[in-house]
Amino acid sequence: MKNIFKKLALCSLTAVALGGQAQAQLSNSLFFDKYNFRSRLVNPANTYYGKFHIGIVPLIPTFGVEAGVSDLVFGDIFQNVNVSGKKQTLLFCDKDNPGGIDKFLKAVKGGQRVTSSVRIDILDFGFRLKEGYLSVNYAVRAEEQVNIPEKVFTFAFDGMKEGERYDLGLNKLAANATAWGELNVGYSRPFGEKLSLGVNLKYLSGIGNVKTNFKNLKAYADDDEWRLSGDYSLYASVPAMIVEENDEDGIKKIDYDKDAKKLQARPGFAIDLGANYQLLPQLKLSASITDFGFISWKKKNTYIIESKQDYVFNGVRYDFNEEDFEELPDFENVYRLSGKNKYVSGLTPKMYLGGEYSLWDDRIGLGLVSRTTFYMKNPKEEIFANANFRPFKKLSLTLNYSMFDGHWTNIGWGMNVVAGVFNIYAAFDNCSLKYAKVDGVRVPSKANFFRFNFGLGITIKGKEKKEKPIETKIEKVFVDSDNDGITDSLDMCAATPEGVEVDSKGCPVDSDKDGVADYLDKCPDTPEGAAVDSDGCLLDSDGDGVPDYKDQCPETLDGVAVDENGCPVDTDGDGVPDYKDRCPDTPKEAKTDENGCPLDTDKDGVPDYLDKCPETYGTVNGCPEIKQEVKQIFKKALNGIQFESGKSTILRSSYPVLDQVVKVMIENPDYKLIISGHTDSSGDPEKNMTL
Repeated sequence: MKNIFKKLALCSLTAVALGGQAQAQLSNSLFFDKYNFRSRLVNPANTYYGKFHIGIVPLIPTFGVEAGVSDLVFGDIFQNVNVSGKKQTLLFCDKDNPGGIDKFLKAVKGGQRVTSSVRIDILDFGFRLKEGYLSVNYAVRAEEQVNIPEKVFTFAFDGMKEGERYDLGLNKLAANATAWGELNVGYSRPFGEKLSLGVNLKYLSGIGNVKTNFKNLKAYADDDEWRLSGDYSLYASVPAMIVEENDEDGIKKIDYDKDAKKLQARPGFAIDLGANYQLLPQLKLSASITDFGFISWKKKNTYIIESKQDYVFNGVRYDFNEEDFEELPDFENVYRLSGKNKYVSGLTPKMYLGGEYSLWDDRIGLGLVSRTTFYMKNPKEEIFANANFRPFKKLSLTLNYSMFDGHWTNIGWGMNVVAGVFNIYAAFDNCSLKYAKVDGVRVPSKANFFRFNFGLGITIKGKEKKEKPIETKIEKVFVDSDNDGITDSLDMCAATPEGVEVDSKGCPVDSDKDGVADYLDKCPDTPEGAAVDSDGCLLDSDGDGVPDYKDQCPETLDGVAVDENGCPVDTDGDGVPDYKDRCPDTPKEAKTDENGCPLDTDKDGVPDYLDKCPETYGTVNGCPEIKQEVKQIFKKALNGIQFESGKSTILRSSYPVLDQVVKVMIENPDYKLIISGHTDSSGDPEKNMTL
């Protein structure tokens, strides 16, 4: 913690030291500081809580300064390198830092935007009206922006190769510098308990302006010449400047009017708008846009200088045998006046969007703010998260952590102190947390931008206006529009027909919970969960007399007889419903076909369940009819086949009968025979059992 405060102090001293050379704007830390009478310049909706204030301008100027570049930081210029094993801080172009220029060129890749602005207040006062706060401010302001193309840096430090034509990329070069006086009249007031609005109307008095308009600027360099060509112009309105022109040679002279006794003021107008909205008791949302305006330059000492011809520079040639050298070509003759002496330049608008969450009765606030600055139509984004401490009205402190052009390495602070009638404030944005020593001097190595503000004023305190709570007397009134005994404030069915019995919510009673109120239900005892129609009766989708919740066959054809489960009747239980069954009285043991009739596999007219030869076509019990002579052969076989005594060997005398049986079987392949044999009772019983 000690190191952080040390760095804050060092950073602030650096800003004060640079403040005489740099120029700047209002600090971001003012955005949420409602006890600082200057916060209205950042957000016009901020209403100062005091009765009156006046800035002590004659004694101590109230001012703001700001300067920076888009990407380059001190650490890219003064680089930490190892030289002979020792860490040193050297310039990027130092001979002992061989990779320094490459690192520098990498940092400026894409070009650089150099910006600065200054604000010095001459007059500042305000006072509270019945409904809001009115303020008046007059300040002298100046700002400049320059876009430097990347190729300018590359050419300066890398040069160009012999025989190569180098494009300097000046088509991306742009510049704008303006100085003006600003009379600002502001008014802010609350609208209800949540919303407050504010506006600053500004009359601008232009002092001077210089800006470029490069539409097709081209700049090339090679071994023989440097050439500048294209359609480009310079707009200038500078006090006491005189431009003399010759019709043939173009501009001959740019001089200073020594007899000029006063500035030629140019008129302009601008506006600031702001709003605060208390979304939640602890959360306030804020938005504002500032410096939205223009200055019209159209009086004396206003010029538009255009390109007339290409500018070519072939170098300086010097002859040692002579005492003079060939002079540079006349650069002024390349330009001419456009014939117009008026143009318009815009200010640099800034847009703020933020929110603050307050704690401990608004003594602590945690905020997040986005600030977008539109430099020559190119937006630059700043995002800062801050912690605001307001232990009492006499002291408010702010700490913030900010992102500027992609760098999340810097912090800032703000302080507002009320001592008696005096109000002192100071603020600094974008203070680097990293430093490097250069010849014993500590410089902020990660800083590429700073903004410093200081001011002193006299304020007369006032009580912070708080809205009085609205006392509302609520009388209990019993209103029952449908006369069902339930007050309208609790009645969920406020249009119940008169006389209908209702429940505690004022809705008609539905005893069986089928969704149809009892007074409309024609079937009031429907089983719970069963689907019903609009009359509250059980649904029977197929009209078979079995309700859907019981119907196991819900799509039975119309007119088909069904059982208690809603399925078609199958009287003989053969799996074929009666309305399809052509043999409805089939015995249960009989197998049936798809028509419900008994199967007859051999197609002999005897169903399988009665057929003793189900796979053989026959006329006797489903079996083939046997001829009388065949029967005689089998009868002989039954009685005429003999075996040797005590053996299983057939006697040869039995062969003729067996031959006849074989012949019958060959001639009748469908016949099936059962052949068996047995012993008689003569002989040894044990041997007979074995035989």
